Amino acid sequence: MNSQTVRHLPTLWIALSAILLGGCSLSWFGGRSSESAAPSDESLCASKAQIVANRTYHDSWQACERLAAKGDHKAEYVLGLLYTDKSVLGGFLDPETRFDEGIRHIRNAADHNIPAAQRSLGEYYEKNGQGDLARSYLSRAADLGDPEAMIGVATSYETAGQCSRALPYYEREITANRAAAEGWIYLYLMTYNGCGDLKSSPALACGYYHNALNSSAHNTVLSLISYEKSSGTAAKNGSITRTTAAVQEYYKKNLQSCVVKGQEIRSRLLPEN
Repeated sequence: MNSQTVRHLPTLWIALSAILLGGCSLSWFGGRSSESAAPSDESLCASKAQIVANRTYHDSWQACERLAAKGDHKAEYVLGLLYTDKSVLGGFLDPETRFDEGIRHIRNAADHNIPAAQRSLGEYYEKNGQGDLARSYLSRAADLGDPEAMIGVATSYETAGQCSRALPYYEREITANRAAAEGWIYLYLMTYNGCGDLKSSPALACGYYHNALNSSAHNTVLSLISYEKSSGTAAKNGSITRTTAAVQEYYKKNLQSCVVKGQEIRSRLLPEN
């Protein structure tokens, strides 16, 4: 894979997250009706997504603090997410001070085997150019069965040019996520272009592409191509759009062998029993 493609991989990860998760606008004050029963700390601190949806920021922050003080590491992870979101904290706490505190909470949760915390910490280190540390935490989350971490550690290896080490993590995500797997996309992009220590293999790429074409990943490919067109990156060498067009052309010219290769890969990764 050429250097432009490798540099583009973190963007693919971010773009996938943006498309699949969407954005949230934050509003500080909110909470429960005085007529309803007081929710438990556990329900108030169940997840950051729930806190955002219910807009219970202040009550949930306090609930997470209480649970974390009791040794609840899942709650400590949620607390860390609140502390590291400056748009949440800006209303009443010093966001710069609390960000570092949030990272400490996430790290402690990660060190107590909370997979989501390990993934978040790995993503944080990856963004800060600490690839080895990022892969350490991401691989721990992947080994505990977190599919997003499998993608994360694979893209980290790919960005570092260690693509033969990336490939099995992409395949593990396919096995874990099955119908919802995104690994097909990464694999046909990586194997078509070649990358680091992995030679280009259009014949293998078209097999991965065949499986992407016949799964829910196909819709994500279309969304990513639309994203690239709107962002002006579609024409760049190594872009998802240009690589996909090249794989499509190869697929049309070698349809039968590509279908056979795709079926062979699928049988290996997703056996019927």
